[in-house]
Amino acid sequence: MVDDGELIKPSRGYYRYEESSKRVFSPYYDEEMAKIEWLIRKEYPFMDNLCIWNINDVKSISHYVMALDVVYVEVDKDAVEGVFTLLDSTIKTRKCFVMPTFNDYARYIKGIPAIVIKPIVSRAPLLNYKGVKTRVSIEKILVDAVIDSDFSVWHDFESLRLYDTAFDGYNINVKRMLGYAQRRGRKQEITEIINDRHQIYE
Repeated sequence: MVDDGELIKPSRGYYRYEESSKRVFSPYYDEEMAKIEWLIRKEYPFMDNLCIWNINDVKSISHYVMALDVVYVEVDKDAVEGVFTLLDSTIKTRKCFVMPTFNDYARYIKGIPAIVIKPIVSRAPLLNYKGVKTRVSIEKILVDAVIDSDFSVWHDFESLRLYDTAFDGYNINVKRMLGYAQRRGRKQEITEIINDRHQIYE
């Protein structure tokens, strides 16, 4: 059951169930995001890998106030440019960017409504919605917050506080989280963060 992420390990040789008082993570999703998803699925009806999520999901577990208003659109690598063209020509309330750098965030994205389109990592941990895995999970957010340049402001100490808030408030499937970190080539780093802060996994 530890392997399934259902049991956690507060200290060596001791196991317990996740606290029932913790919440199940429910990602932010609004009408604007629904429109973006509808446009993409209309243009790409056979797209299997799609995740649309909002920076508000990171802000909800952060102590740091950042002037970002971003909708993230993650799609298959070969669809990134096409989705950019589609959204850039149809969504007039946000400016679109493809895989922006840290400097791009500081110069162009900070303070404006934006859409960031980037490739999705294969088998990213997503939540089911109407039978389709399309919603972002807390496990994905925590791994991405440490790795991606999109979240450089939350790297180092602030990323540790993200983990504290998330682990204190939500049920988290650590096995799924580490599996995703491994696919991103950063399993050891994420494991060390979890152990340093919460001592629940070897």
